[in-house]
Amino acid sequence: MDVYFNKMFFLTGLPRSGSKLIENILRKCPSIDYKSIDESYYFGRFICGPVSKNIKKIGNMSLDVNIYKLVDYFSSNKLHGNFWKNLEVSIRQKGKEKLLDKLLNSDRSERGIYQALIQFQISIERDTIIGDKSGPHVFHIPEILKLFPEAKIIHHYRDPRAILVSELSRSKKSFLPLPKFLLKSKRIYSIIKTLHILITWIIVSKLHYIYEKRYQHSYLRILFEDLVLYPEPNIKNMCKFLEIEYHPNMLTPEQWGSSFVNDNSDGFDIYTLTRWQSKLKTWMKLLIWIFGKKHLRMNGYDKNNVINC
Repeated sequence: MDVYFNKMFFLTGLPRSGSKLIENILRKCPSIDYKSIDESYYFGRFICGPVSKNIKKIGNMSLDVNIYKLVDYFSSNKLHGNFWKNLEVSIRQKGKEKLLDKLLNSDRSERGIYQALIQFQISIERDTIIGDKSGPHVFHIPEILKLFPEAKIIHHYRDPRAILVSELSRSKKSFLPLPKFLLKSKRIYSIIKTLHILITWIIVSKLHYIYEKRYQHSYLRILFEDLVLYPEPNIKNMCKFLEIEYHPNMLTPEQWGSSFVNDNSDGFDIYTLTRWQSKLKTWMKLLIWIFGKKHLRMNGYDKNNVINC
């Protein structure tokens, strides 16, 4: 089973920081068959434990009866994320028996179950590269590399002020484990969201310094601003890291997923680097600068400029 998972990578980082852009770049590479696993959260989220923790609660997977219970659990609509929604659709289309067969014939380990779930949903060929796009996995990279020591980790990273404006511009309020009455007030929601993004951004900034020293050959951070301003050298560096062939087509990824515009053109929109500035409230600027200035400066994000060119 592992033969087709030799070129798997995990796309991690905070929301609205370039994951879709990276995926669109990879889809333009003609020498690979890129397959995306969207929001599996298999190894956990920021404050939520891994799926494997719930799997272990079911019981010993060497027993067939527990595999049957596991399939029922995956069909129960209890798991959050697009991966699990798509899995439920696949189960309805293909039948529980096919998923059951995949799981029964796996090695039934945490790794084996994860691989069986992927193989149930997508067809994998020798030129397939699998990318698990689950941003919160950035908090669980040691666990991922323990289970998949051959995997690559890409950490997409962006100015927290741009992330904040992009998140607040979304029509649908993103998930926050808070009472509904707190989320009904736009002002309260903005304050909570600002603090949430600031705190998590500082945490992932600190984790980056640890990861780049500990996992030099398995971990790569890509700054959204650098990717947009200098796409060719950054894409070439990403290809080298992933051990895939660079192709000029990768310089013309589709533009979609922006919180500000609905534009289906190709290439890189440099205005994404400044468009958010006019939408940032003064109190947001001050709060982020006061508590995050150390990491903003360390990463080239000046107080007034988007990036330190």
